[in-house]
Amino acid sequence: MRRYHRLPYNALVPQSYKLVYSVNMPQAREAGLGKASLISLRGSPRERGLIHGEALREQITIRLARCKADLAGQRATDPAGVGHHLARLLARTSFVEAMARWTPELLAEIEGIADGAAISKDDALVLNLMDELAWFSVHENNAESCSAVGIRPQGVPALVGQTMDLTESFDGSQAILQIEDTEARSLVLTSAGMVGLCGVNSDAVAIFCNQLLSLRPSVTGLPAAAVVRGALARRSFSQARAFIDSIEHASGQNYLLAGPEETVNLECSAAGVCECPSTERSVWHTNHPLASVDLAGGDDERPGFSGGSHERLSFLQERVPQASSLEDLQAIFADRSVPICKLPGPDGRELTFAAFVAQLSTPPRVWIAAGPPDRSPFSEFAFSQAGRPA
Repeated sequence: MRRYHRLPYNALVPQSYKLVYSVNMPQAREAGLGKASLISLRGSPRERGLIHGEALREQITIRLARCKADLAGQRATDPAGVGHHLARLLARTSFVEAMARWTPELLAEIEGIADGAAISKDDALVLNLMDELAWFSVHENNAESCSAVGIRPQGVPALVGQTMDLTESFDGSQAILQIEDTEARSLVLTSAGMVGLCGVNSDAVAIFCNQLLSLRPSVTGLPAAAVVRGALARRSFSQARAFIDSIEHASGQNYLLAGPEETVNLECSAAGVCECPSTERSVWHTNHPLASVDLAGGDDERPGFSGGSHERLSFLQERVPQASSLEDLQAIFADRSVPICKLPGPDGRELTFAAFVAQLSTPPRVWIAAGPPDRSPFSEFAFSQAGRPA
């Protein structure tokens, strides 16, 4: 029997609120695995960033150090070499200009994060370019293996969600942002210092991500984290879809976009947006393109970039059409046979950072497991019509 912890959506949390679960893992892993910080963000974009940065300063400092250490290991260089590489990333791309054009409020929020966490603006930007670093710093250890699913059971609201699989260096940076003082309040899963990884808003618009490194990127496009938050700022599925269609995309990515009546997979690349075929009641995606032919190097299966994507897709093709409940979806995300759910391993590469499930009811309901969901309790977050705890 799973244990559920119900938490009010918009409880004001002035300091980081720890959701801690117990896991039967080696002692060396227990300190970081399985904790998430719940932060309520209010005020102007810059004020929201300040709250984020101040509340998660320690986690942001650790995440930034780990990010730079990962790059040093991948590129066999010293800290100075990492600094030069990150400076080239910002100098040779127009990500800041793209954000200024399509999501200017997020630039102010990132500046607030930098000030709140006492780090440089450039370092705060780097933390928000996770997907862009993956292709700019091409290396096989950049693989991600997220799995996203959407189902529309007969007679009940749609259920959508994903496993967010990241390198183990992200562990301990799990955070949940409750974004207030906007037209569409949002509940966003993220890593400390980032504006968002995936989420759902109070109008039941949800967005989930699968990295597609084999698709062609663009140095002038909008970074993936900004795409997520930009979509969640929209009040309807059609507005969010129009936003995704209208922008230039920095990274090859599939966005599983959902609303109360529609769910689609949108594969995005430098060439634009390509909608994947889907069944009437279910969709799924992993980490290789199903529709787009805008390939970066003419090969949709570059070594290390798919994370067992084809095997996971076959598993989802078999299991998802049979799923009809919250428990079914959570069981899919907890699978260890393929696996969909990944545990820390000796290579230190990937683990399931978190799992996120949303029911697109009015108001939406959300369940998040801050770690591998085969052993992590899901905590429930409830939106309320009046913006008060349910």
